[in-house]
Amino acid sequence: LDSAQAPEATLSMEHLDGFFSALVAGPVVVPPSRYMPVIWGGKEGPVYDSMEQVQHVTGLLMRHWNTIAARLGAGVAHEPYLYEVPVQEKGRHWAEGFLLGLDLEQRAWSPMLRDPHAGGIAMLISALIADEHGGEAPDDDARAEIIENLPTLLIGAWVYWRDREAGGRKAGQP
Repeated sequence: LDSAQAPEATLSMEHLDGFFSALVAGPVVVPPSRYMPVIWGGKEGPVYDSMEQVQHVTGLLMRHWNTIAARLGAGVAHEPYLYEVPVQEKGRHWAEGFLLGLDLEQRAWSPMLRDPHAGGIAMLISALIADEHGGEAPDDDARAEIIENLPTLLIGAWVYWRDREAGGRKAGQP
């Protein structure tokens, strides 16, 4: 992602982790043809030297996706990949990436966003970038609490959509 061969607008690793987290936890399967251009900033992608390099980069991206999916599928917390930055900035890029994933399938996410209980998940994640959108940023303690709860919020989104798929039943129950 940081390669000189990647387009300048390529997502950072923190953005990518949030983006994939939303796509994996979300309501619909998003095909690579829809999300890969977002990773590369709307561009075609990096300039590759060889087919092996294409396979290597694609393989790394898919491994990260599959890791998130395996964790959530097993009910295990996925710890977001966050840069070591001052607390006022912590989680910002992850939240931007998550919201990119949500926006990619906004119509599909709308039932959760309107849900009086589950809608708070996206609202809390959005709070991490509120100051960029004219909102009031959480204070340092509130930001730290949101960040600490990101794995739980992500599992909450995953469970919300899987329960809906199961007709409101807990996954695995008849």
